[in-house]
Amino acid sequence: MHVETIRYYERLGLIPRPEARSGFRQYPQATVERIRSIKRAQDFGFSLREINELYAITATSDSSRQAMCAKVEEKVREIETRIAALVELRATNCKAW
Repeated sequence: MHVETIRYYERLGLIPRPEARSGFRQYPQATVERIRSIKRAQDFGFSLREINELYAITATSDSSRQAMCAKVEEKVREIETRIAALVELRATNCKAW
């Protein structure tokens, strides 16, 4: 992963900025795992804004699991709608394009 991507995540508040030691930033394992989860969420189609919202939900809500699951279900429905539109486009031999 590029260093600029990690710094961008820091600026967005997705990951905490560590203290620099000997001129280098050393990230704890929890931050490394969080970066992996961010990349996985992006692979699933979540934007960085949406990922940040999911983290905010889990950090502040007593019923965070339910709220997070609702957001995930919303994203699944959005993706299913896009898939259906793409299948329809393919069925028309891309004439609607």
